[in-house]
Amino acid sequence: MTVPGPKDDELHGVRLFARSVRRTIRWRYRRATSGLRALPDFVVIGAQRSGTTSLFDYFRDHPQVRPALKKELHFYDLHYERGVAWYRANFPRMRQLGGGRITGEATPNYLVYPSTPERLHGVTPNAKLIVLLRNPADRAHSAWRLRTMEGAETLSFAEALERELAQEHIDVAEIADPKKVGQHLRFLYLSKSRYAEQLERWLKLFPREQLLVIKSEDLFENPDGALGEMAEFLGIDPWQPGAFRAVNKAEPAPIDPELRMRLVEYFAPHNEKLEALIGRTFDWK
Repeated sequence: MTVPGPKDDELHGVRLFARSVRRTIRWRYRRATSGLRALPDFVVIGAQRSGTTSLFDYFRDHPQVRPALKKELHFYDLHYERGVAWYRANFPRMRQLGGGRITGEATPNYLVYPSTPERLHGVTPNAKLIVLLRNPADRAHSAWRLRTMEGAETLSFAEALERELAQEHIDVAEIADPKKVGQHLRFLYLSKSRYAEQLERWLKLFPREQLLVIKSEDLFENPDGALGEMAEFLGIDPWQPGAFRAVNKAEPAPIDPELRMRLVEYFAPHNEKLEALIGRTFDWK
């Protein structure tokens, strides 16, 4: 085995510096040409841990879609003060679109962040909105597992849920500091799975026909059908990605049966409200 020497380390450092310089130059060019760049035709607004990363990856494979520079721009929740010119810099130039080509972004935190519906409506009121919704019990557990793997969550799943229930008196909309809002939202496993109350905020500003709700399990189990529904909604040709890749997918872990039953009971009225709001059945167990 060859052990890297000082020259190898120096060469690696030079390459990293050169890469950083190239990124900086590219970004400055994008900012300088932001006035020539499009705003999104569609936005995937949620939900977290529901397949949005895989979906964004599938959109990259569509010949009519020119997606944003990266997934999760976080403009409407964390970077709104940077301005619309900064936001535009993340999208393709308008001359790259046309002929049926569209652009879009995906930031799943938008669904739950209180100020995002009004902000997004103010910038792109005609953007089509896509929402992936996963079984709320599974979504909550997956979010908890992610936080534990990051080292941010130290409580057991049951303990973390009890902590959240004890803090339900806190109204996120009343927290003035955006950074504190984001930090608080990171550990809300139950409320992020109460989809109806989140979608109600969006439907106050956007007509129902501008919002497409897809059951995440349908995307996982029948991607052709789910993507076909999205293609029709966006007015693009049906497509099949080169491979149905599951991106950011963690191996499923069982939830304690008794705790799962409590979660099913907890979410039942919220799911009924969602079905009445959206006009479809989800059959989550």
